[in-house]
Amino acid sequence: MVDDVNGSGFLMYYILRNGQYMGSVRGAFFSDSTVVAGQSYSYTIYPHDVHLNFSTQPLTVSVTAAANGYKDPRKVGVRPLGTYWGASPENIDLQSGNLSFSLPTVTAQGRGGAAVPLRLSYNSLNWRKDAGKEWLLGTDVGYGFGWKMLAGSLTPIYSDWFTIDHYLYVDGTGAEHDLDQNTGGVWRAKTGIFVEFDAAAKRLYFPGGSFWEFDCTANGTEADAGTMYPTRLVDTNGNEVKLRYQGGLHYGGMNGSARVTEVEDARAALVSGVYKSYSFTYNTDLIPHLTGITSHVGDGASYVLTYSAGHPLKDPFANGDFGTAYRLNTMTAPGSGGLPFSMEYQTFSHELKKVTMPLGGTLEWSYGAKTLAGNRTQMEVTQRILNSGDGQGNRTYTIYRDDAGDAARLAHLYTVVVDASRTADKAYYFDTVAGPTLGLFAG
Repeated sequence: MVDDVNGSGFLMYYILRNGQYMGSVRGAFFSDSTVVAGQSYSYTIYPHDVHLNFSTQPLTVSVTAAANGYKDPRKVGVRPLGTYWGASPENIDLQSGNLSFSLPTVTAQGRGGAAVPLRLSYNSLNWRKDAGKEWLLGTDVGYGFGWKMLAGSLTPIYSDWFTIDHYLYVDGTGAEHDLDQNTGGVWRAKTGIFVEFDAAAKRLYFPGGSFWEFDCTANGTEADAGTMYPTRLVDTNGNEVKLRYQGGLHYGGMNGSARVTEVEDARAALVSGVYKSYSFTYNTDLIPHLTGITSHVGDGASYVLTYSAGHPLKDPFANGDFGTAYRLNTMTAPGSGGLPFSMEYQTFSHELKKVTMPLGGTLEWSYGAKTLAGNRTQMEVTQRILNSGDGQGNRTYTIYRDDAGDAARLAHLYTVVVDASRTADKAYYFDTVAGPTLGLFAG
């Protein structure tokens, strides 16, 4: 949602449920944890600018919450209990149809053999359609549309102004895990990921006893406002790796965004008065984008990234306009003469279509719109095409799914009806999470 050319700029969304005030959100997510399974609700959303002027044409969305036991068919990243097919660095989720593709960059090294890789990860499930309404799920926080680079992140999901309903933990592949089991302020999941988040200490503990501290929070002007990122990664012997981030857009300072600027590990060298192992360089785009990684530890780890701007962003279902997007076009990794990866995308919806590897081999993917139960449609990988550069040409692999025998995958979460007079709005989507909780996403 954007203001007009004479406006002061978008500030927040003001949300009513059945005519009653529910809350205001600066970021892209609102969760209503008080809904009752099977009950219907009407939500009205008013965008506000910085001067607290609000839209005279709010968006109204009518929702029937899911019955208990329904699952979200959208699964991104690589999950412990998922089923995947492909070749490194490619993972195609055989249940959700998502493509997860990762480009490894630098690895922070701690004493005693601890290692924390930072990778560029892409996930293809960036669009969805429900009951005739198209929703944009993907974001760009500094690495191009659909891409992220992180060790992990945590996002608090609020049920009102002051109450946290649960935390969303996202790992380095982009896989999302609800930490929704709260015992004395320690949050855990029940979905096969064995981590614990101590909210008071801001520490995420792993099974082996290592932990991460989260002292970076994306500022309110960021697309992922409120999301926390790890700044100190500590093993069981107390050895640590430090991460530092850019400040948020228009805020300055540091540790206010998802954009890593420095890594300090056991090999760090003194550079301009600061101990660093790796430095990350960003351009001056409206959203700064990563353009290079420089090593200070003598391992030759130098990376160069290029982007292109102004690509029309349209949904793949009805060709609705969602503005423009930046594309990550190439990444050159260290090696003799540089090892280039190049990426190609679907023209408007920007699903990753083709990657050319440094030695000339290619991976390609075709996508199709799959309509699930409840009129939910998402884009799934339907074919994977490999050319290994061995002179044998393309090898095409078609992915078949037994939808009739997989009713759980097709189960929908809710029914939703959007005010028919607001068909031009493309800024919001609703979702449900564990239990009958209802979530609202606004982009």
